[in-house]
Amino acid sequence: MTDDLAGLAPEQPAPAAPPPAAPADDIEARLTAKVEERIKGFQRLLAEKDQALATAQQEALDLRMSGMSEDEQAEMQWQQLQDQVTRLQQENELLALQNEYPVELPVFKGLLNADSAKAQLEAIRVLLASAKAAGAPSPQADPTEGGPEIPDVDPNNPPARTSPSGPVFGGVVQSEDWADRILASVKKLR
Repeated sequence: MTDDLAGLAPEQPAPAAPPPAAPADDIEARLTAKVEERIKGFQRLLAEKDQALATAQQEALDLRMSGMSEDEQAEMQWQQLQDQVTRLQQENELLALQNEYPVELPVFKGLLNADSAKAQLEAIRVLLASAKAAGAPSPQADPTEGGPEIPDVDPNNPPARTSPSGPVFGGVVQSEDWADRILASVKKLR
């Protein structure tokens, strides 16, 4: 049996052990790199789409202006510049308010940028949910905290009620003309 083994080639080194498992930080770094690579790709696609949109808008403007007189073209350009100035003034105002309202401004921008009423309502829903999740205490949550609540009006001496100077219909005081019109229409029916 040793003779059989003697004819074999000298022992070769054992195959290398499989590499040790990558540490979690390495996996996280690789995943982060891949995500950033994808984000850069999406940003590139968005930039290409924005460029294509700008080109199409410029071509449409050129076509619109091709049939206009010079005065009409100048008026249209003036209107575009006025619109741009208005937009820039609004952005400038928002930037000035950013220090005064750091929490509210992102929500406000979200409402302004919403395409529809439904999108605005969804932004409000998210805001309310985040406020609720943050555990914002309601003003009436614990009346013993900070002392008892003091009512605005003394229940023993309520303010005098104002008397309306005419009939009230739907919560709105009506004038004498209203009553005269109703009586006139009733007289016509007789």
